[in-house]
Amino acid sequence: MDIRPLRKDGLPIPVYWYNKEYAQAATAKLIALFRAHASVRTVLFTDSRITTITFTWN
Repeated sequence: MDIRPLRKDGLPIPVYWYNKEYAQAATAKLIALFRAHASVRTVLFTDSRITTITFTWN
């Protein structure tokens, strides 16, 4: 699974993990929800501060 980061302002436009609009806590919660499903084995994401992911620069 590859996750797109969530925004603090909720707008449906892209945001990167290093932008001020990036909602790290909300994105981490979303990743935790996905990981709770038994069929999810790997979550790819670029924010290495979220420890439940496989870090990637894609």
